[in-house]
Amino acid sequence: MHAAERQWNGEPRRPVFIQGDAHRLPVADGSVDVVFNLESALHYADKDAFLSECRRVLKPTGTLCLGDITTTRSRLFAPLTLLNGLPSQFNTNIYLWSCADYKAAFERHGFEMTVHEDASAPVARSLAGGIAEVKQRGWRASKGFRGRTALLALIEHLLRKRHLAYDLFRATPRA
Repeated sequence: MHAAERQWNGEPRRPVFIQGDAHRLPVADGSVDVVFNLESALHYADKDAFLSECRRVLKPTGTLCLGDITTTRSRLFAPLTLLNGLPSQFNTNIYLWSCADYKAAFERHGFEMTVHEDASAPVARSLAGGIAEVKQRGWRASKGFRGRTALLALIEHLLRKRHLAYDLFRATPRA
C-alpha cells in the first residue's frame, strides 16, 4: 500500500490513487475529476503526449493542476539533454519547457488555462529554508541525500537568479 493510500485508508470519501505511465494513463476517457501533477512533468520526454492524455481522461468539468520548473533560457540548459541518453545513474531525464511552451500546449490540447502563478520566489525561499536546516543540523542529518541537497541548493540559486522559474497552472477542458 502506498503512503497516500495509507493516509486515506478508512475514510468514507477518499480519492482513488492509480500508478501508471503519464504518457498512457490507465483510466477511461472522461472519467477523472482532477489530474494533479507536481514537478514530475519536468521529466516527461513527451509532454504533448502527457497533456493529450490529461485531456482524454478528464471529465468536461475536470481540472488539470500542474506545477513545474520552467525556463526561458533553454540554451543554457541544453547540455543537460545530452545526459538523457546515458545510463540511469547519470541520466537527468530533464526536459525543460518555458511557461509560454505550456500555455501554447494547453491551447493545442484543448485546455483553457484558468490560473497561472509564478511561484519562483516562495519556492526558492522554501528551498533555502530546508537547506539552512540541513546545514544547521549538519550534513549527517541529510543522510543519503547529500547529492540531492546540493542539487536543491543549485535549483534554489537558479530560481533566485531567474534562470529557472516555478510555474503553477490550472486548466480545464475547453467545451
